[in-house]
Amino acid sequence: MKALSPSKLQQHFFTHVSVHANVKGTPKGNLNLEPTFLMQKNAENERQWVLVLRVILKSNDPEAPFLYEADIGIQGLVEIHESFPAERREQVAAVNGLSLLYSAIREIVLNVTARSPNGPVCLPTLNFAEVVAEQEAQQKLSNRGSDSGQTSVASSQK
Repeated sequence: MKALSPSKLQQHFFTHVSVHANVKGTPKGNLNLEPTFLMQKNAENERQWVLVLRVILKSNDPEAPFLYEADIGIQGLVEIHESFPAERREQVAAVNGLSLLYSAIREIVLNVTARSPNGPVCLPTLNFAEVVAEQEAQQKLSNRGSDSGQTSVASSQK
């Protein structure tokens, strides 16, 4: 039997999907991809986290826009297997969970753009280990100036 991932995406759904074709869009347009996320531990189950991911795709240069602009949001519930070490669960929930949700966003963008005037677009892959690490570093800096100590909710901008 093959080794299964310790993370399981229990459910997910899109909160909003907006894709706009740029009339003068070009595949060589300067693309800006901005993922942001929130993560909160489920108060009723210590092995579950609610993840909210938003991806904004926009052009950096209005004179040479990318083919499309988009704003897509998705929410999911990730659970980590009980046999996985407790001290690593949150990290795995974040990286694996966000990767799974982003894959669903990539698929919806591909499907919508395949039926759009500028043709299909597949979003580039992202390294959520880096996105989460960047967020942790930003959160540590912001926590130095406050005593809130909340670590169960995180957000990231890239």
